[in-house]
Amino acid sequence: MSIVLLSLGCGMLILLILLARKVSARRLPKRVITLLWAMCALRMIIPFSLELPVLSPDETVVADEPAVIIYPADAADDIFPVAAYESDEIPATANGGIRDDAGAGAYSSRKSRKFPIKACLFGIWLCGAAGMFVFFGIDLAKSLKRVKGGAESVNPCVRDWLNHHKTLRRIRIRVCGNVGSPLTYGVLRPVIVITEAADRSVTETLNYILTHEYMHIRHFDSALKILLAFALCIHWFNPLHE
Repeated sequence: MSIVLLSLGCGMLILLILLARKVSARRLPKRVITLLWAMCALRMIIPFSLELPVLSPDETVVADEPAVIIYPADAADDIFPVAAYESDEIPATANGGIRDDAGAGAYSSRKSRKFPIKACLFGIWLCGAAGMFVFFGIDLAKSLKRVKGGAESVNPCVRDWLNHHKTLRRIRIRVCGNVGSPLTYGVLRPVIVITEAADRSVTETLNYILTHEYMHIRHFDSALKILLAFALCIHWFNPLHE
């Protein structure tokens, strides 16, 4: 399946998800919408589909038996011109000789004037995808450098919250003054980054902030964001995927 057909099909799926979100926004759980977006992103980055061979009822397959093609006796004269045409060779004339030089030159010039449209389109797509990957990579590196400068929180309320929200993945909480709002990054080693104002806030507000980010960790939203960014890099030319 070509990338254009895949992008068009996923674009229709995006429109259906947006329509379902608009129609049943209050009745449909938010996790269902998130799951639909994840399935759409997976389809966008998987460029193939499984196809199984289907045999008609009257067809049989016999192992280790070579295929035999039988031609009618009166069609023997038609085999050579077809083979010559399929092999890109210049067909012979009726008297057994090769066509004249003018005809051969015109035939070769028509083949040489064929413009590689597919190769050019693939090159444009590849440059766009590479540019998107570089853009997201630089932005991710800058963001990680900014938040990693924070220090571990020593707030007793934070330690108490961590003791009541233990998971298989160890959660760390950092305080950073370079961020405007709390955020979470990391999939296997998640980190919650809070602002200095949030670290000094009352216990109830701090618990609310940490619990909100904790739900992002439980639902693997960081992995979903990476998946969506990867899909956007592949389908950068489609405005519906933005």
